[in-house]
Amino acid sequence: MKVTIPYEVLNEEMHPKRGVFYLPFVIDHFDQLDTTQPELLAVARGYDLRSMIYSQSMLGAAVTAFYRNKPIAIFGVVFFWGGVGEMWSIFDNQAREHPASMLRCGRSFVDIATRYLNLHRLQITVRTDDIRAIRYAKALRFETEAVLRMYGPDKVDYLLMTRY
Repeated sequence: MKVTIPYEVLNEEMHPKRGVFYLPFVIDHFDQLDTTQPELLAVARGYDLRSMIYSQSMLGAAVTAFYRNKPIAIFGVVFFWGGVGEMWSIFDNQAREHPASMLRCGRSFVDIATRYLNLHRLQITVRTDDIRAIRYAKALRFETEAVLRMYGPDKVDYLLMTRY
């Protein structure tokens, strides 16, 4: 079920500065990202990452964060059932140059999505070997709930992290 978040709210609450703003996600935004990070390639191994992102965007809500008029990150939530969703995100390689801004973008998205989508539980899955992603998830106030053994397509363990 495709849902939208009031993008004007995202842009107002994010306090856009230095060229950061949000727009509704469209697949062309993905095409403009540099997605050659080893972590992404491992997750997408044998799969069409573009199709995966598009499918996820159609099962909930998704927004693109722009920096200086270029897509730098995509955030989304897939709905499981009333009040429960799973967040996903994908970042351009350039995002690594702006960690504080990406943290603010992520926090804004989580807070606003939780409120506007009436979520009482938001979860994410993170590769256990991706230390940077685990630190990012913790900075977004997610807590580890479980280890998902051999969860990834490459049989790597993942953490199920939740936020209430």
